[in-house]
Amino acid sequence: MEVTVYLSLGSNSGDRLDLLKQAIKLIHLRAGKVFKISLSYETVPVGFVSETNFINLALACKTTLNPTDFYRITSAIEHELGRKRATSGSYTSRTIDIDIIFFGDLIINTSELVVPHPRYMERAFVLIPLNDLDEGLIDPKTKCNINDLVSQTNDLNGIKATKSSIKLHELID
Repeated sequence: MEVTVYLSLGSNSGDRLDLLKQAIKLIHLRAGKVFKISLSYETVPVGFVSETNFINLALACKTTLNPTDFYRITSAIEHELGRKRATSGSYTSRTIDIDIIFFGDLIINTSELVVPHPRYMERAFVLIPLNDLDEGLIDPKTKCNINDLVSQTNDLNGIKATKSSIKLHELID
């Protein structure tokens, strides 16, 4: 059975835009058919200090994979693109970050995977791109509408649309 998955992607190390493009291509090839990409946003790092801002976006894809396999594939893509996970549990700069925000209407809480993503509602850099994809998107756990969450957030400082957006048709034939 095919399910729609919503992902948040970010990069603040290396060629940020190229790394995002590579991640989208690999997700499309290995995890699920990408059918929509949000605008790209430059955002300040949250939870740590860095000289380089993030570029963040969201995407929607359709997959037949189960959530665990999907997560393992996206984690492998992060690793392949140079992601080094901090061992101390603190946030650091990264070449690529891929978070599963929604996996259909599933609610998952395991030691490996939590969906909906536990902190997405606190982060405008996730909410705004999700809203670009679908203003009517509903969180399966809280039943909150993404558009309402965006209008209620007070975390809009440091977020601006980039001049370079990623075009789906340029990445995927």
